[in-house]
Amino acid sequence: MEPPVPTPSSFDVTNVHGWFLVCLGVAGVLLNGALLAALCSGGRRLFRPSSSSSSFASLILNLTLADLGIAVCGCPTAAAAAFYGRWIWGDLGCRLYGFQGLFFGLSSLMTVASLQVDRYLVLRGSSPFRGCGGTGVLLIGAVWINAAFWAAAPIYGWHRYGLEPLGISCTIDYQDNDWSYVSYLLGLISFCYVLPISAMLFCQVKIRRILATVKPEVRKKTDVDPPDDVDEDVGDGKPALGLLIVFLFCWTPYAVVCGWSALFGASTFPPPLTTLPPLCAKMAPILNPLVVTATSARIRRSLFGSPRGRGSYEGGAGEKEK
Repeated sequence: MEPPVPTPSSFDVTNVHGWFLVCLGVAGVLLNGALLAALCSGGRRLFRPSSSSSSFASLILNLTLADLGIAVCGCPTAAAAAFYGRWIWGDLGCRLYGFQGLFFGLSSLMTVASLQVDRYLVLRGSSPFRGCGGTGVLLIGAVWINAAFWAAAPIYGWHRYGLEPLGISCTIDYQDNDWSYVSYLLGLISFCYVLPISAMLFCQVKIRRILATVKPEVRKKTDVDPPDDVDEDVGDGKPALGLLIVFLFCWTPYAVVCGWSALFGASTFPPPLTTLPPLCAKMAPILNPLVVTATSARIRRSLFGSPRGRGSYEGGAGEKEK
């Protein structure tokens, strides 16, 4: 693997790219660090085992850890290469960088899909393992196993990792559309893009229908106290809907570039556009915590310490004890 020799014009492009990655990395660490602190400070209120909101909090925690992985492991390495003007970490570094990028990226996007599935099962009242945090534990395990399989496959011979056209980061080598690439890509896009999107859209439609017909029963079905928290965190699925939009924005460019390369060859794709997918993907650690904070009342209370009103868990619990 011979990295491209930088030219004066390419230095300008890669320097801008590098500073953008620095900004993404710093913002991603700060935002997800704050969200992680909010989840930890929420403690008993967010992770109450008997409540369906526990699976929601567990999945948000998992999403935060995956996004931190993207920001901490991905951005600094690529930024350093960008400032240098070319990839400087060698073949082994390229494979490791490609692995961690796909591993944490798939973990992030599949956790978003799991949130939709969990909300749908909670509203249906059919969530298994309810006493152990809902379906959260089961879904989180599936997320990491799935991510590890697809990220490790290129290392063990099912296609390979390689430099992206700009030459400052590594991902699945989509510049050589041989049979191993086509077969790997078909499985990756089917199980890690098309299937999650289909599941999210299905669950979102079902959630809307359930709320339209049985909204007075949401509190009973979700076992979350009080109704105000149900509406904002569990009942109407606002966090899951917002994260679905982020999912489409951050990961669709990669799916388009890889799919186009498999069908028509990488040489037919406009080179400037190949820089967009990795940047869009690295925006997920910024957009995800912003969406979660904006749409979750419980997270905002833990993060900003806003006054508890009628909808506080403690108040509801106190009334029950009386």
